[in-house]
Amino acid sequence: IKEGYALLGVFDGLSGEANASMASETALKEIADYVDRNFKTKKPDKILEYAIEAANFKVMLGGTTASVVLVLEDGSYFYANIGDSHIYKSSSSSVERLTKDDRDTSSASTYFANRYVVSQCLGGIIKDVDQGSGKLNKGDAVFVISDGVIDNLFIRIEEGRVTDTSGKMDLEEIISKAKGPKEFIEMLA
Repeated sequence: IKEGYALLGVFDGLSGEANASMASETALKEIADYVDRNFKTKKPDKILEYAIEAANFKVMLGGTTASVVLVLEDGSYFYANIGDSHIYKSSSSSVERLTKDDRDTSSASTYFANRYVVSQCLGGIIKDVDQGSGKLNKGDAVFVISDGVIDNLFIRIEEGRVTDTSGKMDLEEIISKAKGPKEFIEMLA
């Protein structure tokens, strides 16, 4: 949390990749430093895109996903996502996954066979950064969750096709039962 903004992120090194931990640490440092250096001079809707590019250049060994949210004092937020972690927005009555799932959902067997495959990451070739923005109202929150948690949430399958990978039902139930952020995190673990 800095003057004027808060930066949230998950940097999940690719399992089995040599130097995955170092790649995650490098991405975290580079993105945080880039935002800090450029917050007052760059447009908020572009700053994460440029920070991702800078981090991708610095991650030379290993690979890592990056899910990052920049929240401004007025409640505006901007997000960027590479990989299989996700960003959510919650209100008092619902949860919405903001980032897209780029895994193949054409059949349940294809989805489960490939659910640990990451189509792009920092330290590799980036084709498309999933980006967006919005505004938080009083009582709303944004949060970032690693695929290690998401993959344990409810996945809806209808007629042999995966129709929802967001974990929305589970997350809404957990949020409704949690008595604050600390309990929410404990219930996810």
